[in-house]
Amino acid sequence: MSKFPTDPKLREALIKHRTENNLSNPQLSKALGVSPTFLSKYINDKLDHNPRGFDLQAWDMLKALAERLEMTQSLFVCGFTKAIHGRIDYIRKTADIGCLSSDSGFGKTSSAKLYQQRNPSSIYACLSDRTRDGKQAERAVFAAVENRDWKGNASRWEYLVNRFRGSSRVILIDNAQRLSLSGVTWFCDFRDETECPIVLFVQDGFHDRIKRDAALTSRMGISKHLAPTSAEIAKSAPRVVAQVATIEQAEEVADLAVIVAKQAGHYRAVRKQSLLARTILESCPEIDSFRTAFRMAHQELVRDYDLPS
Repeated sequence: MSKFPTDPKLREALIKHRTENNLSNPQLSKALGVSPTFLSKYINDKLDHNPRGFDLQAWDMLKALAERLEMTQSLFVCGFTKAIHGRIDYIRKTADIGCLSSDSGFGKTSSAKLYQQRNPSSIYACLSDRTRDGKQAERAVFAAVENRDWKGNASRWEYLVNRFRGSSRVILIDNAQRLSLSGVTWFCDFRDETECPIVLFVQDGFHDRIKRDAALTSRMGISKHLAPTSAEIAKSAPRVVAQVATIEQAEEVADLAVIVAKQAGHYRAVRKQSLLARTILESCPEIDSFRTAFRMAHQELVRDYDLPS
């Protein structure tokens, strides 16, 4: 059979990633979504069949895998995460565009990043406060993919559509409530052109804006507001503390962490308070317990409720 060309830079990047992370060929091939035989032939420049766009997708996957290694220590699975992932899978199976919302601080962003880590062919983009209209949305998606092969001989729109069309890759867009109607329309058009499922992570109020536009309402698929149960909060709040403190310290303030997690800011507030408590404990030898430091941190932060004595 004739040998198909491979990208020498990609081969080098794959070997580097495999070596630095002590991975076997089967482990790396599983993460990339290809067979070990294919990966071996690609790395050894002995490919005997059409890679069918593997190069571009592999660059995106390597980027996602690198982010996975950085985030592993700060993300964990809980009931809320499973609910988010379940809805993403619904949207994925219907190849539709959908909206998922929750109160700020419960972990939409962490859930989205964790989903990407488990599905490295997916794309994650977090929109900045300056991302509003369609052109700005286009730039955000373009920046989220490995675009080193773009030579400027086509528009970003054409480049992205050609890259994603028919791939069924999930596109996760965080802070999508920042989009204007023009920006939302861009994602609807992109889904229509590529048939890729798109998940917009939003905050409350976004759905009301969409409902006022009949054209956009008819183009939206699954729309769901999610929130963890009280039992899930009680289980997850101490785990958030344990991310920045010891397990023993997390157990020491578990009841207080649950109270904080049920207020504004939720898990984000727990993490912020735990970080400050750790700093206080490390800086003040006279403080004899993490629980005391946690209470002191509560007084230093913007809180409109008291912890029980």
